[in-house]
Amino acid sequence: MPETDVELFAVTGFTAAMANVEKTYDGKTAKLEVVTEGEGYTFTYAWKKDGVATGDTGSFIEVANVSDSGAYTCMITGTGEHGDVYTKEVTANVAIAKAANSVSNPTMEGWTYGDAANEPSATATFGTVAYRYYNETETLLDGVPANAGTYFVKAYVAADANGNYDAAESELVKFTVAKAANSVTVTVSGWTYDGTAHQATATAAHGTPVITYYAEDDTPLTAAPVNAGNYYVVASVAATDNYTAAEATQDFTVAKRGLDFANAEWNSLSFTYDKSEKSVTFDKDAVVIADFTGTLDFGFAYKETGYTYRATDAGSYKAGFTYDVVNFAAANLGEKADTLWNIAKAQIIVDKDALDVSITQTGAEPSDNLEVPYNGKEYAVSVSAPEGVTVTMSGEYKKTAAGSYVAVATFSLKDGKNYTLSCDTEMEIEWKIKETVTPPDRTHEALDGKVSVTDGTGAADGYELTASDVTATLGDVDLSAALEEGQKGTVKAAYDIHFEDGGTEKPVTGNFSVKLLIPENLRSAENLMVVHIADDGTVTAMDATRNGNYMEFTAEHFSVYAIVQTEADAPASMWWLYVLIAVIVIIIIIVIILLLRKKKDNGDDGEPAPEEEPAKELAEEPAEEAEETAEEPEQPAEEATEEEAPVPEEEPAEEPEVPEEEPESEPEEGDGADMNGALFVAAADADKREVFDRSYFSRLAQAEDELKDYYYALRAKLLSYRKMTNRVSWNYESFNRGRMQCVKLKIRGKSLVMYIALDPKELNVNKYHHQDVSETAKYAEVPTMMKIRSPRGLKYAMELVDLLLGQKLNLGVKKMQPEAVEIPYASDETLLEQGYIKVQYTTFGFGKKN
Repeated sequence: MPETDVELFAVTGFTAAMANVEKTYDGKTAKLEVVTEGEGYTFTYAWKKDGVATGDTGSFIEVANVSDSGAYTCMITGTGEHGDVYTKEVTANVAIAKAANSVSNPTMEGWTYGDAANEPSATATFGTVAYRYYNETETLLDGVPANAGTYFVKAYVAADANGNYDAAESELVKFTVAKAANSVTVTVSGWTYDGTAHQATATAAHGTPVITYYAEDDTPLTAAPVNAGNYYVVASVAATDNYTAAEATQDFTVAKRGLDFANAEWNSLSFTYDKSEKSVTFDKDAVVIADFTGTLDFGFAYKETGYTYRATDAGSYKAGFTYDVVNFAAANLGEKADTLWNIAKAQIIVDKDALDVSITQTGAEPSDNLEVPYNGKEYAVSVSAPEGVTVTMSGEYKKTAAGSYVAVATFSLKDGKNYTLSCDTEMEIEWKIKETVTPPDRTHEALDGKVSVTDGTGAADGYELTASDVTATLGDVDLSAALEEGQKGTVKAAYDIHFEDGGTEKPVTGNFSVKLLIPENLRSAENLMVVHIADDGTVTAMDATRNGNYMEFTAEHFSVYAIVQTEADAPASMWWLYVLIAVIVIIIIIVIILLLRKKKDNGDDGEPAPEEEPAKELAEEPAEEAEETAEEPEQPAEEATEEEAPVPEEEPAEEPEVPEEEPESEPEEGDGADMNGALFVAAADADKREVFDRSYFSRLAQAEDELKDYYYALRAKLLSYRKMTNRVSWNYESFNRGRMQCVKLKIRGKSLVMYIALDPKELNVNKYHHQDVSETAKYAEVPTMMKIRSPRGLKYAMELVDLLLGQKLNLGVKKMQPEAVEIPYASDETLLEQGYIKVQYTTFGFGKKN
C-alpha cells in the first residue's frame, strides 16, 4: 500500500453558557445571549421556549414583554476547523414582571364656538394617551364637542395587549366652549321699476340670515318688492346656544320708471254722423318706456264708468285711460288720459225747389196742379219729405170750400239728435179751389140744436147725426191733462156725438165743424173750454172759440165732447201756510192758558205774576247750539268706534238742491209724541218739556240698513288710504290726514251727507249734483256737500274720495285693509244709557236746560 503521511491534531472542544434574565417591564428590550468559548469553531443555534422551537438561529434573542417570560434552551452546534463537530445545550429563564402605569399632568384650554378645537395634553408612564370628552353632567360624548357649553376631558391609557402594564386614567379636567359673538352683513341696491323683484344678499359669521323686506311704513312684505316705493330690508340671525343674535338693515328705493306719451295719440277725436259706429282707441304701443328694452306692462286700461269708446249717435263723449301710477311717472301726458271726443251732427240740405208739392183728395189721384176744382170734398196739400225730414202741414192746407189759400209746410228733423237742417224751416204754398158749383148744405143737428155738426168731409151721404146728453152719467173725469197749472175745472155739459146709418153707429174720420150750445146758467161766464174725452178716458183740450151762445171747434172724429168751466186752484205749495197758521193759533191759545194759569197762581200767593217772555221762544230747539259746541274739541266719549263711518253719496237729483243750513242735532220729543201732543203735554205741565238731543252715532245706529251699507262702504274706502284716520264727535264723523280735515259725514233724515275738501266749482254739478257750502264757516275746509241716498250716489261719492285722496293728495292704498264694522240697531233706552242721546228739559216757551 502506498505510504501516506498522517497529521494529527489536538481537539479541545468548546464551552457555552447563558445567563437568566429577570426584570420589571420598562419598555426596553433585554438580550438572552449564549456565550461560547473555543477556538476554531463555527456555531449554529437552535432556540426553544418552554420546549417549543422559536425559529431563532442567532446567538441571542431579545425579550421585552411580560409575555416573553419562560424557560429557554439553546442547542449550540460547533464545527471545528478540522471537521470535528460538537453540540452543547444551555438553558436559562426569562422573568419580566408587569409594570405599574399612571397618567399625569392632564391639561385642556377652552375655545370659542366656530374656532378650531384645542388639543388636550397629558403624560402616561406607559402607552399612548387618548382622551374622552364629557358634558357638564359628566355624560360621555362621542367625540370632541362642537357646541358651546361646559365640558370635561379625561386622559387615559388602555391596558397593554401584551400584559406589560395596566390601564390608567387621569382626573376630569373642566373646559369651556364659549358662545360666539355673531355679525350679519346685508347688501341690496335700489333699482328702477322693471316688473321684477331684486333680491338682497346677506352673510353671517354664524347661522343662515333670514331676509325680510318692509315698506317704508314698517309693513312687512311677504317677498322682495316689485312695485316702486321706498323700502328697507332686514337680515337677521336668531340667537342660539352657540352664538348671539345679529341683525343688519339697509334702505333702498325702487324708483318709478318714466313713460313718455309724446308720440302716443288717440286715433281720432272728431267724426261726423253717418249711421255707422265710430270708435276711439289710444295708441298705447307708441308709449315709450324710458331706459327699458323688452316688454313691460305699464297698467294701461280704459276708464269705464262714465266713459264711452264706441258710439253711433252724434254727441260729445268722454274717453280716458289709466296707467300704473304707482310704478310709472308720465311725461308729455297732457289731457290725453281724460279727453273728449265727438260725433258731429250730419247736415241735411232741403232744396225747396226740388220738393214735390201735390194736392190730394180721398178717392182721387194726387195732383201737382195747385188749382183744383170745387167738388164738395176736402182737399189737402202735401209736400214730399226729404230723407230724415218730417213735413208738418199747417195753415190753410185742408179746405173744402172754393177759395185761394196759403198752406204752410214746416220742416223738422226726424232725428234731431244726429242731424241739423241747413234751410229755412217753413215754406208757404199758395193754392186754390176754383168754384164751379154751389156746394150742398151738409149741416146736421141733434138734441134740439144743442149739438150742430157741419160735415166738410168724412160722413157719407145718408149718415145721420146722433147725440146724447151724458152729463149726469159721465162720472168723475180727471181733467188735469187738459188744464193749465193752477187751474181746476168742472164738467158742465157733456155730449156723446156720433153718426148712424140705419140705427147702426158708423165711425167717421174727416173735417167737421162742431157747435155746442152753452147751458143757460153759464152764458155769462167767460172761463169756458171744450175737452174731448176719448173712449180710453184720455182727456184733450180742444181749440174752441166762443161764438154767442155756442162753443165752436173743429173735430176729425167723434166720441164725448164736454163744456168745462175752469177756475184758479189754490197753489198746492201753499198748504204749509195753512198748517203754519193753525200751529200759530194753537200756540197763542196755549200761551194765553199759561199766562192765565200763572196769573192765578201768583194771585193765590199774593205776589204779582212775573212778566212773560215773548212767545216766539217756544219754537226754539237746542240744535244749532249743540252743533257749535260739538264743532270744537271732538268728544272722546263719542269715539267708541274710532273708525266709524263714511257714507255714500246720493244719486243725482233732477236738479241741484239749494244749500240749506240745517241744525246739526235736532232734539226730538222724549216721549215720541207729535207736535200737537207735545203742545197739550206742555199745557198740562208748563214747568218743563223733555226733548232728545241725538248724537251722530245714535242716528247711525237707528238708520235704515241701506244707509248703513252706504256708510260701511264709504268708510272702508276712506280708511283704505294710508295715513287716513277717523274721529267721531257728537254731530259728525271726520276723516283726516294729519291735521287736514278731508271728509266730514253727517246723517240728516234718511240721507247720509258727505262734506269733502274739494273745490265745488271744479266739479261737474250736472253729474254730482253737489252743493257749495263754502260760505258757511264750519264747512270752509270741506266746502263741497253731497247727499247719498242711492247706489249711484255712493258710486259718485267714491269717485270724489279717489279724486281727493288718490289724485290730489297722492295717498297710497294700505296693504292691510281696515276691518269691517257693523253697527247694530239700538233702542232709545239703550242709547240713553250709553250717553249717545242726551235729554234736555225745556221750560215751555222760555229756554232750555240739560
